[in-house]
Amino acid sequence: PACTTGMDWAWVRSHGKPIRSVDFTKSMFQSDGACGSYAPPLMLAKQVPGCRPLGAISTGRVQSDDMLRMVWLILAVVVALVLAWPSGGTGSSFDDALTKWKSGHRPGVAAAIVREGRVVYQRTLGYADLKANVPVRGDTRFLVGSISKQFTATAVLMLAQDGRLRLDDAASRFVTELPASARAITIRQLLSHTGGLPDHEELLAGKIERDFFVASAASRRQPFTLRDVFGVLGRVPGLHFEPGDRWEYSNTGYLVLGQVVERACDCSYAEFLSRRIFGPLKMRDSLVIPQPPATIARMASAYTWARGEWINISYSPLNFMVGHDGVVSTIQDMTRWATAIGKEGILSAESHSGMFQTSSTNDGKPTNYGFGWRIDNLDGKRVSQHEGCWSGFRNGIVLSADARLSAIVLTNAADNDKFWNCEEGLNLARELLRRGMLGKN
Repeated sequence: PACTTGMDWAWVRSHGKPIRSVDFTKSMFQSDGACGSYAPPLMLAKQVPGCRPLGAISTGRVQSDDMLRMVWLILAVVVALVLAWPSGGTGSSFDDALTKWKSGHRPGVAAAIVREGRVVYQRTLGYADLKANVPVRGDTRFLVGSISKQFTATAVLMLAQDGRLRLDDAASRFVTELPASARAITIRQLLSHTGGLPDHEELLAGKIERDFFVASAASRRQPFTLRDVFGVLGRVPGLHFEPGDRWEYSNTGYLVLGQVVERACDCSYAEFLSRRIFGPLKMRDSLVIPQPPATIARMASAYTWARGEWINISYSPLNFMVGHDGVVSTIQDMTRWATAIGKEGILSAESHSGMFQTSSTNDGKPTNYGFGWRIDNLDGKRVSQHEGCWSGFRNGIVLSADARLSAIVLTNAADNDKFWNCEEGLNLARELLRRGMLGKN
């Protein structure tokens, strides 16, 4: 007989609740009256009397729980894979953004995308050390450059939460070496680049170009010291502008903030970051660059393309100043940083809000800079971002609060026509974030 009466009851293991089964019409069965062995995999069905089952799966009833367990296992794997993949962007679309890093014996890149605290894409390409043929890996260390400013700003905000300082304190309360012209600059103004301090790097080394960097400290060019910095600042007749009147990006301001951290915590900058940030966030491969001749394990060399070859430019006498620079990290650790700093927790709600809120000059003009973060937009969505470059490192980090998405790029190659194009790593991070948000293929 044709099986048109179907099944009268079924149990579907969906939230553990029974539901009434639908009729299974003749289209589901063979025309000779054999009952189709079709049944939804999660369904225990009462067999229709008088019908011959199809195939060997059923002989009148589901033979054992083994079959159900196998089906559940397969479905669990499928669901896990679906949930693990980002809703927007694909692995191939992200890889396409890294095309130029895929060929040749060249320096490398480490890139990652984090969605709601979960790493949904990570890729490393190229070489950390061309001479030794060491590839870039997930635990390869890069100098993150000015992305270090985020760690300095976080340290300052933590000390403010601890009651060790106030953001409207004069920085000279802690750093007494500041010249008289700078005595009124506040910690808040240094955080927001509205302090007006001259640039210490230019004062110490003049105009810095590619040939300022060499392969190693063997060049006998001794590192500059903090005494050198405050010495040249003291010889400058005044500030670039009255504190708060303008916005001007200032490495010197964040170097001074590094000293504020040290004086307020009565510890070194490196110790504070290790104890309060790197340790709690399990950023086990992150550190502050040590003084030479110390070496750093798994550290990428920095390169630039010149005269038809890759040249190692890892060293300069300015490498060992901290606060504005100096943090060394890996792509794995930076995903932990992006996850933690993108939400409250490591900082209080008030401090976290202040970090990502654009500052203003004395006349109320917005600066589009918070504390250690540039405030921008990407395809109409608000993002917080920062570039990080020094010698041959070109890095970028972008957070999108709306999409709860972040992208990080670390590279050890300055191969663009303009040596100080610090946007290269940041632009790549922005493109990865765009593909993650829009699902571009």
